[in-house]
Amino acid sequence: MKERKIPIPTLFDRNEGETKVYNDFYDMRKKHIEMTKCSQPFMKMFKTARIQTKNGIYADVQLGTFPSEKDRSFSGDWIVFMKRFSNVHAHILIDHFPGIAILREMYPKSFKFLLYDASLLKKMLTWLDPNFVLNRVVWLKNKEPVQIQGRLSFMEPNPKRFNTRYAAYSNALRRWIQEVKGPKLKSLNSSNNKRSLVLYLSRSAGAGHAREVNPLHEKDIIRAIRLAMKKHHKTEKLVVFTGVDKNNTPISLEEQFDLFTSAETLIGPHGGAFANIMWMGLLETERRPNVLEFLIGPRSHQVQPSKCIFPFRKTFYKLFNGASWVNYYHVLYAPNSTHMNTYINLQSFNDALDNIWE
Repeated sequence: MKERKIPIPTLFDRNEGETKVYNDFYDMRKKHIEMTKCSQPFMKMFKTARIQTKNGIYADVQLGTFPSEKDRSFSGDWIVFMKRFSNVHAHILIDHFPGIAILREMYPKSFKFLLYDASLLKKMLTWLDPNFVLNRVVWLKNKEPVQIQGRLSFMEPNPKRFNTRYAAYSNALRRWIQEVKGPKLKSLNSSNNKRSLVLYLSRSAGAGHAREVNPLHEKDIIRAIRLAMKKHHKTEKLVVFTGVDKNNTPISLEEQFDLFTSAETLIGPHGGAFANIMWMGLLETERRPNVLEFLIGPRSHQVQPSKCIFPFRKTFYKLFNGASWVNYYHVLYAPNSTHMNTYINLQSFNDALDNIWE
């Protein structure tokens, strides 16, 4: 599968000494991306098997025939696909959908899918492609044994052998989106319906994972965006995205799709809502849309302290292996940030907005 050139993000930070570390990191990231271009997952294929799910993370596969009147039994060609966090919106877009998408392209239509019966995964996949779910998906309950009389393909349990975060997997998902959402995209592209937005992803209250942007500071950030839009004669509408409507009801998948598809620029602190950049860049525009993400740096490691989380690592640029369909920018969290309250350098932020919109 042909892959587009992946642009390296631009960092805007006025804290002396951090930029060199950042540039060194992205030299490494560029090499990593070049080394990990992958078009095919590692799958095993067997005939006649009994499988049982394990908390939706993987399937225990036993080869052979196991007569049982209690087991559901299926014949034909089947693919078992399971990953962790099947009830988390962001992980469904990062891990589940790309994996299903590339297997959907790799295997003939005669192959059907055995997926873990997680409520959010089922809801989101049904929204994406109801015909696929109706005709090619069977949902398995936790620890439910089923028997296959035919061909069974399943992924290697070692996650390093089946990492769905390769660019080829994201590209497969984007092709699927364009295929099934074609009429919707055509409508959004029309002159009567076409609109362009600047989206700010708010994280000032109720984020659920701490790392909230200080509410007063967030007002300054939004004010800076408005001033920069005026300075650069931006005519887009600024929308502050909280994930809920004015009645505090979660907005629908269709509404999220419309918002992020229409976004010319996306701005905000790292968080699960950034997974929705998958919907960006699907409309016919002269330039790729822009993404500006607030990022942990060497002097803001306290924002998310962990032995597994290093400076510059927690970004959807990495999670989508380059996110080649957008122009990516970063601003580092300021050193006075804590795990509960975060800040950015507003001068660095203004530098970034000037560069994006010049």
